Amino acid sequence: MNDAIAHLRSGSPGAFDFDLRFDLEDLDRLLAAGLHGPTFRLLRGDQALPPADWAKAPHTWGNTTIADAADPALVVACLRSSATLALDSVHRQFGPAAALNRELELALSARSKVDLFVVPAGGSAPPVPPGDTLLLGLSGTTRFQVGEAIVDLAPGQGYAAPGVEVTPLSPEGLGAFAVVSVTRISWREVLLDALEQFDDPLGHHEARLSVHEPKELTQAEREHWEGLVERFVDAADAEDALNRIATRLVKTRLPYLPGSLRAGQFDLQPNTWVARRPDVAWRIHEDEAGVHLVFNGSQVTVIHKARHVLEFVVESPAFCPAQLPSVPEEQRVPFVRGLLTAGLLALRE
Repeated sequence: MNDAIAHLRSGSPGAFDFDLRFDLEDLDRLLAAGLHGPTFRLLRGDQALPPADWAKAPHTWGNTTIADAADPALVVACLRSSATLALDSVHRQFGPAAALNRELELALSARSKVDLFVVPAGGSAPPVPPGDTLLLGLSGTTRFQVGEAIVDLAPGQGYAAPGVEVTPLSPEGLGAFAVVSVTRISWREVLLDALEQFDDPLGHHEARLSVHEPKELTQAEREHWEGLVERFVDAADAEDALNRIATRLVKTRLPYLPGSLRAGQFDLQPNTWVARRPDVAWRIHEDEAGVHLVFNGSQVTVIHKARHVLEFVVESPAFCPAQLPSVPEEQRVPFVRGLLTAGLLALRE
């Protein structure tokens, strides 16, 4: 995905190759495993088909009523009648898509998602609004209008279309493609984060509305507003806001942990080699409570003078528990086992 990442960073459209494979057998497996609304949809034109056209009848499981579960036979029938299948955020359900999505997020320090479309002959997929967009050909030959250009994608071929509206065109036969949408961190988000932290007494004064006619500020109100803005500018810290956003970004990335069951059953020894997973989003930050290593929604906290232990864990190409610096011998294996179980580390083959 290096070429795709380069296109997004430069803001220039262009073709690239990628390794993600998704064929009709993968779709069969997803359908058999069970798909549910609202992330699963069937579309005809710009309208979503009602669940009655593709879902099993609602049923109960214990005290829970399960509805909007896809019936594979009904889904196939809809596809044969030219309905388009849409899977929103397929990276939450399909391992290879999760790995590709995580690679993009780590490289761009941004949020991204992967949506998948299966389009039969005569079917259509919704247009993609301008943004940081990647198109991925998955099955059959898929065709798009990208700005003024027509782009055909075979499986394994992609096209970066940053800032350009994309219109998928009806294929000659059944085709599948994915749309990767990247959301960058904007200065507006930084400003809003700083505003969330701003708590000044002037901000708690009543702001009087004019219900029946346009409001005109009195001189006192204007001075109050200008004073409040000035105090916000003095108090706001962009670096603090960016650091808070980075921590939230890391905490909210979904874990992708292939091999974690095997690691959980392994008898870890002091000389067992482990390494940080390359696809884990992680971050080290400090506050008054200590030094925190955040990853996969988890957090490990140590005292300030032990920061070098966390840095050793995330920066070492590989290590074994016996090599942990400044950690008492009896605590090394339990410490590493906790990181292994939580998904930061993996067994080194």
